[in-house]
Amino acid sequence: MIHAACQSPSGNFVAYSTESKINVFRLSQVKDGKSPAVNLTMFKSDIFTEETVFPFLHFLDETRVLAVSASSDLLFFIEIDPTEETLTLKRETSLPKDEDDGLTLSTVSANGQYLAVADPHGSVFILTLNSRDYSVENTSSLPNYRHQATALTFHPTEPYLLVTYLDHSVKVWNIESERLVYNDRVTVQSLQPILGAKWSPNGRSVALHEIDKLYLLELNEIIESVPKKRTKRAPSPSRNPVILNEKLEFSIKTCNKHKFIPFIDFESLENELFILEVKPKSLVEKLPPTFAKKRFGM
Repeated sequence: MIHAACQSPSGNFVAYSTESKINVFRLSQVKDGKSPAVNLTMFKSDIFTEETVFPFLHFLDETRVLAVSASSDLLFFIEIDPTEETLTLKRETSLPKDEDDGLTLSTVSANGQYLAVADPHGSVFILTLNSRDYSVENTSSLPNYRHQATALTFHPTEPYLLVTYLDHSVKVWNIESERLVYNDRVTVQSLQPILGAKWSPNGRSVALHEIDKLYLLELNEIIESVPKKRTKRAPSPSRNPVILNEKLEFSIKTCNKHKFIPFIDFESLENELFILEVKPKSLVEKLPPTFAKKRFGM
């Protein structure tokens, strides 16, 4: 059973996890006209021997993979050697959690500097990763919320983390200033939770989805206000002004055209939204005959 999968930023490598194993493949194009268009080369790996489930995999860059364990709350930093076609476990680090109830969500910033994880109790932790020695430099947590987080996504260039919750609240935090810069609810009518969120490559919009509904949050404005000066002394050129009131403003659009949406994403180069939709017929075909029969005209 495959638990997680990810692709490197340039698309040259694909990684996926099964029970106690992580497999990495190199993708290479074949132009002989006979073979498949893409050739897969599997890398050798025996770094995990015990039964460990990895529900989250992330590429930090082109040759480094971060695996997050579900049962033991451990981070595994894995390095890919493209020449020898091998994997090496560089470091193993524990997550700073008091309760061992596992994780429900995980995401990595585009530059591989930050890792955000969520647990079943509504807590969200942000880890600052050191790319040189595969360590965790700093750990912080967002204020606890009364509902569980359902989706996490980082802004592609700015230090913003967007978090959605079971009550359809959407919160955006500036993780460097540790300030809440957006707080609203996309709807109060739906009983279905938000299942996923993705920030567009240009950072101007965010797509959220339920099982049968899409929300598009378009960024209208970033409001920044600097405290008024109380002295006439010129500010030091080496210091940036401290922004005390930073707010994001979004306009929200809703789309009800799709049904059974398990996954959404933006194209890496174009800001076009990719929507994966499962047809109801394919779901019914997998049901036992007793449950697949139409009843009461349905």
